[in-house]
Amino acid sequence: MKIVHVIESSATGTLAVVRMVANRLAREGHKVYVIYSRREDTPVGLRAQFDPSIALCHIRMRGPNFPKVIWGLRRMLMSIEPDIVHLHSSFAGFFGRLASILALKSTAFFYSPHCISFMRTDVSFARKLAFAAFELIACVRECMYVACSESEKAAVEAYLKRSAVLVENA
Repeated sequence: MKIVHVIESSATGTLAVVRMVANRLAREGHKVYVIYSRREDTPVGLRAQFDPSIALCHIRMRGPNFPKVIWGLRRMLMSIEPDIVHLHSSFAGFFGRLASILALKSTAFFYSPHCISFMRTDVSFARKLAFAAFELIACVRECMYVACSESEKAAVEAYLKRSAVLVENA
């Protein structure tokens, strides 16, 4: 099976989860790809953290050229033709779902926000509304939400009217 993990936040807890899952899937014999974006907090030696059989693909997911991000990610996903795409973090979830509209119809999509953006407590109410609007726009592409806490699961179900499964953080 071909499995793609898309990760914008290639640092901290999100990276730890992706590394653990991707390495296990590779050991089980799956063809695993990790499409990632480099940030200032991305650790040096990222390649060494992953099984040698895992294909690491870099794409810049931050910056002003929003359409370029969408089309670049779309080209990568279309060239891989994955069976499963797992999107990690709000940025990757938004870009990955938009990049796959009207494409990859038989591919299963999973989305782990790792704290969905509109639940943040460090931003204004107006910004939370904007984040929720972006989530609703991205819902054009069906996916299975994978919540990391009961509160995230409840927020997805209440505000987005989408079902979610719960896989709690360790």
